[in-house]
Amino acid sequence: MLLSACGVVAAFVPPLSVGDPFGVDGQIVTATLQDGTIQTQSTTHLDVARTFDVPDLETDLHGFSLASFHANAGMAPDVALSGPAGATAPEYPERITITRAVIDAQLWDDVNGSVALTLDLALALPFERTACSLEVCTYAYVGTDSLVDALDLEITDRTTLGTLVSILVLRETETPNHGTFRVAIEVEADTSLSGYVATFQLTSTGSTIRLGG
Repeated sequence: MLLSACGVVAAFVPPLSVGDPFGVDGQIVTATLQDGTIQTQSTTHLDVARTFDVPDLETDLHGFSLASFHANAGMAPDVALSGPAGATAPEYPERITITRAVIDAQLWDDVNGSVALTLDLALALPFERTACSLEVCTYAYVGTDSLVDALDLEITDRTTLGTLVSILVLRETETPNHGTFRVAIEVEADTSLSGYVATFQLTSTGSTIRLGG
């Protein structure tokens, strides 16, 4: 009866907000492109040593099972493209399309261990050239698919969820949490992109935990 009651209660509990534990929102990704090759991105955003403290959450989940963890991640609707030395505006492609993203995210602390996620996404996100200066052209998103959740992550495995919540939720003593969120992209165009550098911003409206029975 107790478990059944918890299940009924959980059904009416909205997802619990846990902020942005992977530090996605506002991060800038810089990618040096090579034709036909997935590229790991920037020296800052993808540096393995880049970590940041995530506060523990003072949330009591005792008596509830866990249904899922949802991490929102998306992109701002503009991309900057810098050409190789000597490139002129007419050499920049009129349209670029992000066709693939590989995401590597991790969350850990010194007491409860770590949770790692990898996601390989097939995408079709087109951007059209809007303006150029001497060194860079800007591109605006012209697709119909949402950019806000284009890079979302979801965890439903109970064991992984248990570890993740143990990291996030306060357990008697404060334990510093650390996180990373790394992105690699593949870009296509009607001209060669080898040697070009793409720069874009990541966005996040936050992550949530959904309770089960």
